Amino acid sequence: IKSIGHATKNITLVSQFLPGGQLLSRLIRISREKNVDVAIVTSHREDEYFNAFPHQLAYQHFLLQIRSCPRIRLVHFHKKVHVKLLLIDNAEALFGSHNFWYLGGLLGTEEIAFHTKDKKLINELKDFMRKIMSSKSLTV
Repeated sequence: IKSIGHATKNITLVSQFLPGGQLLSRLIRISREKNVDVAIVTSHREDEYFNAFPHQLAYQHFLLQIRSCPRIRLVHFHKKVHVKLLLIDNAEALFGSHNFWYLGGLLGTEEIAFHTKDKKLINELKDFMRKIMSSKSLTV
């Protein structure tokens, strides 16, 4: 949450789970107040996470929340996503096994995330994202 508060240009969030709670509220506020572009990349649209009860209700609620935010773009990748990556202004990154999901941390699922500002590593992560975004992704 603290890291995305530093954003001035763009935020890219990649996760199998959609952001919710405080993370989503902060992304919405930053996109509106600071005119920051936010890309949320997740699994293909046919994934059970978006279609099975009760998950489809959370998905529909998520879509309603971001619908009024033109600077937030949801991208469904053409296959299941398992990457967990947060890029901020292409200058700061958080990546690892953590799903950026509050409940996961609260339940003590022993997730980990690495925070870096290393330019070489950031460039490699940007290249990785460029490849993902230029493939067969679908935008909602």
